[in-house]
Amino acid sequence: MTIFNKSEKLQNINLRFSWLSAYLANSNAIGFFDDNKSAEDFCIPLLNIIYDLELVNLNSVKKNHPAIDLGCSKTKTSIQITSNGTLSKLKNTKQLFDRHQLNVTYNAPWILELSNDKHASHPDVKTLKDIFQAISGLTDEKISRIDDHLNATLRDVESFLSPQGIPRRNFALKSSCPYKIPQKDISQFIVKTHVLIWDDTATVEKVRADLNDLSVALSEIPYSQRFLLFTIMTAGVFEDGEIITLKDYKLEERLTATPQKIKDEMDILIDREFAFWHEETRSYGICYRNRIRYFNYFGFIRGYLEDMNRMFFCEDMFLRCDLSFIQ
Repeated sequence: MTIFNKSEKLQNINLRFSWLSAYLANSNAIGFFDDNKSAEDFCIPLLNIIYDLELVNLNSVKKNHPAIDLGCSKTKTSIQITSNGTLSKLKNTKQLFDRHQLNVTYNAPWILELSNDKHASHPDVKTLKDIFQAISGLTDEKISRIDDHLNATLRDVESFLSPQGIPRRNFALKSSCPYKIPQKDISQFIVKTHVLIWDDTATVEKVRADLNDLSVALSEIPYSQRFLLFTIMTAGVFEDGEIITLKDYKLEERLTATPQKIKDEMDILIDREFAFWHEETRSYGICYRNRIRYFNYFGFIRGYLEDMNRMFFCEDMFLRCDLSFIQ
């Protein structure tokens, strides 16, 4: 696998984790997983590849198995799968583990929280973000196997565009109300983007107002269109410090909506001046300009996040309309 292919597969894995995290957070349950595709069954191949385990679904061995969901007799690893990895959850899990004398068979359990947001700062609570970091250090062969597993297993999840153009299962984000950028110091963003040098009419007040307007503007478009913007933001080619583009066939490869449906949604984004089409390269680009005429906020926010190694905040920006991470 070339370095480019490895990077593309990692982007693909990160994209699916972000979508899964947002979906589960807003459905407030692991209800996406049906009887034939449980959360435990989804996690087993993933964790087996990453940690060289031989996990089994203990709920298949004993219905409603106490304390833990997955176990590996070879390494004595025990894991609970949850969407809410709080400290109280961890404490209760370990109490149940001891009460049922599972320590005879397994080592102390750890929790896998199916979210990018950690509810508890504890070494025995891992999130999808932690799992992704572990995947990033794996061999090319293992990364390919994980990418194949996610492509097959999460295909229904990322089919976010139904024929009617709405997310499946009537999924709607909780954060229909945008987050406001508080009257705090955003000098780090100002300095790193060179916005005051870029445009001599720019001021801190204008930048703050533009960021607030962007949050509102994102909250007013459908989730399906925000997810398209999110995909291009995270998977697109970043050039000249502000331009982000993704070829049409690469966008189609990452989604299961029909090419025509994607085109229709992108045409709407172009009409709303969130995106543009480059005929020569057959690429979609994303842009947002406001008071500072030549300042593309999408491009400069990506540069800002890449410089800080915080690209995961794109999930907050597009899936939750939350720009409060900007400082």
